[in-house]
Amino acid sequence: MYTDSNRNYRSSTPGYFPDHDFSYPPWVDEEQADRNRVVHGGSLSYQLTARYNAGFFFRHPLLNGYDYYWRIDPSVEFLCNIDYDPFVFMEENDIKFMWSESA
Repeated sequence: MYTDSNRNYRSSTPGYFPDHDFSYPPWVDEEQADRNRVVHGGSLSYQLTARYNAGFFFRHPLLNGYDYYWRIDPSVEFLCNIDYDPFVFMEENDIKFMWSESA
């Protein structure tokens, strides 16, 4: 839970992501990928976004000044208070990336 006590520890940096990070690389057979897609199989944009978040996002130059990040999708709703600092938890447990999912 974010409160006034930790308000000064948050920051954000606006920027752009290259188009090629959200498309198949040239060596991928797109027809075969379409045939073999399973989870969210009908959504290419979902697949490419998941691929980007899993493999490219943490390498983006905008993150160079950060030790940790926590990706929270706009639709996420926490059903309880978070009674610990997630970034302290990440540091103490040598975790570099955390995410949240909701139904």
